[in-house]
Amino acid sequence: MRIVLFGDFHFPWLDCADEAVRDARDRAYRKIVEAVLAEPADYVVGIGDVTNLGRPEEFAAVRELFDPAGERFVYVLGNHDALLLPKNEIEAETGQPRFRAIEREEATLVVLDTARDRSLRDWSGTLDDEQRTWLADRLAEREDGDRRPLLIFAHHPPYGTTARSTEEKMHLDPAIPFVELLAAGPAPAVVFTGHNHVHSIVRKAGIAFVQTAAMLDAPGYRVIDVEAGRVRVTFRPIDDPDLRAAIARFHRLMPGFTPYPEPEGTEADRAADLPGVPEAATEAAAERLGQGER
Repeated sequence: MRIVLFGDFHFPWLDCADEAVRDARDRAYRKIVEAVLAEPADYVVGIGDVTNLGRPEEFAAVRELFDPAGERFVYVLGNHDALLLPKNEIEAETGQPRFRAIEREEATLVVLDTARDRSLRDWSGTLDDEQRTWLADRLAEREDGDRRPLLIFAHHPPYGTTARSTEEKMHLDPAIPFVELLAAGPAPAVVFTGHNHVHSIVRKAGIAFVQTAAMLDAPGYRVIDVEAGRVRVTFRPIDDPDLRAAIARFHRLMPGFTPYPEPEGTEADRAADLPGVPEAATEAAAERLGQGER
């Protein structure tokens, strides 16, 4: 199974900009989407903040851009997507539930909604009781011996995992025992996030955390290959001087968006082979037992 994942997309409406700026925006996003959809994949995942302000016009533009992907397109909600509309109206705009599971022979894909409801001043993440109960039930329902990887897609990284995740409002609420819930589960887990606009891959508590930079800062996409319990993550840059020039025409004119100066991370943050995730999960469980946890 192959998944293409792109970081914070931030499609802006820019209704106050002049025609040349909007033309540059359209040219840039067409080039980006053409590159993303040219990669053969079972799913195409937008890891949140797919729109810049959550305007209906922005949702409509995103739908049109990714229409060729059909049902392969998976929409993860980010804080920018949830700025204006209540969650039920966002679901109507995307045509998808805000959280769900997709069962595949190779893995289980779990999409979560960590965006606060219309919160302009607090862009940190949360996970409501409904989703926490649902996720705990999904983990408990897995059959004994089912070691398929659990691939979690959520916009906000848990606190103290990926780069910048200890900065203010750059993480999931640390009071939510999200990592503990996954670490206690029966299957190896990989958590894919965005939000912090920098590539980062970290292993903690037997879990791999893969964070992807914002598209306008680091044009490109991740390719996630899953086979025989192994998860391979790479990053494919979109090397196009005209794309960079087009982005430069509008990305500093977008309300609520500030380009991040160092989005690339290290080579280890852009690509990783994760065959050791199952073993790491086993080791973490053994460590907890050794400390008296049952």
